[in-house]
Amino acid sequence: MKPWLLNILACPICKEHPLTTYVVQVETNRLKDKKGLAGELIVHHQKGVLSEPSLEPVHNLSKDKTFDKRLTKARQVFASLSRQKPDPMDVVPLVEYFHGLEINVGALRCEKCKRFYPIGSRIASIPELLPDSGRDQKADLAFLRKHRKVLPDVIVTGSEPVALDADH
Repeated sequence: MKPWLLNILACPICKEHPLTTYVVQVETNRLKDKKGLAGELIVHHQKGVLSEPSLEPVHNLSKDKTFDKRLTKARQVFASLSRQKPDPMDVVPLVEYFHGLEINVGALRCEKCKRFYPIGSRIASIPELLPDSGRDQKADLAFLRKHRKVLPDVIVTGSEPVALDADH
């Protein structure tokens, strides 16, 4: 899942945005046309698609320092988008964060209704934002068990529609 999606994803149950993101496994991708992508991000910002709040509830639980560096720079640069005509080269750190990373495994959590949604449970990098009726409870529990040591208790034992017992 590209971090860019965090700008538009919302809880399918209560429509809350942004979702809190917990990154377990991430990979870095090479980008060819950073300036062109930067121009696109500027246009998306002007249209209201980019959400500065989507940068805040992101927690890197992986050991990948590149993710932390890019997230920090993206947060710093976001303010430059409020200028009348930002230079695309000033926006490159946002491009590197939004488009140059791939979250392969992680979890999304809605703080309003307390639901969690796995990323990469079945297919790497695919978020599973399904309503409760469409979810596979066994697969969700297997995901929680597999990543229990990395994911915080708020996901593992404190989320809906499934959670592990605090003792298991």
